[in-house]
Order: sequence, then C-alpha cells, then structure tokens
Amino acid sequence: LESMFDGAAQNSLLSITRRLDPVDDLFNPDDASHLYRVAQETLSNILKHSKAATAKVGLERDLHHVRLWIEDDGEGFVATGSASPLPSGGLGLSSITERVRILKGTLEITSLPGKGTRIDILMPRSSEAT
Repeated sequence: LESMFDGAAQNSLLSITRRLDPVDDLFNPDDASHLYRVAQETLSNILKHSKAATAKVGLERDLHHVRLWIEDDGEGFVATGSASPLPSGGLGLSSITERVRILKGTLEITSLPGKGTRIDILMPRSSEAT
C-alpha cells in the first residue's frame, strides 16, 4: 500500500497524506489481496473522476478489526436511489462493494457534490491469518 500511494503521489498532482498501521500479519493471502484491490480501486477512482487536490488515507487496526478509510476533497457525487450509495455506472464502486462483502466487512460511502468523498471500511481480521 505504501508504494502504491507513493507512486500515485509522484505521478499525479494529488497530495496524499496517510497513516498506515502494519497489517501484513493480520490477513491470509486472499483477504490481503482483496484489501489491496479495494485501496487500489478507490485510489483509481480518485485519480480518474474526483478532480481532487488532496486525499487522506488511514489504515488502523485493533484487536478484532481493521479499518480502511480514504477521503478526498474532490467533486463528490450524488447517490442514485435510496438503497444504493453508488453513482450510476459505478463499476469500480461495485467492485469495492463486492470485495468488502467477501471480507465480511461493512462499507460506508459519504459523498456530496463539491464536498468530496469518503469511503470507510470496517472488516474483521482474517481468521486464517498466522
């Protein structure tokens, strides 16, 4: 995750601040891959769609959970439909939603036009991790 965010900051105009707790020992390889892909897709959405100048990333751990949150100061979006937080055509966000489901986590997306977007994921630590 560190190198992915470093690379994005170096290759774009996006300023990224982050605090990433070490979690390498908390997930089995499949779950670690899903977590990485969620962060990657979120970053990709910010770079492609948000027109953000800054982003903040947090990866925090406690005894039972890991929380990943990513927020930007970009354009934001309006949710379509009361049951879905996704903008129409949001295949990237659909992928994030599916991966969070696989991780048995919860996903909260907060976004308002002109106010940016925050994605907050809370997931249990992998029961198969060593």
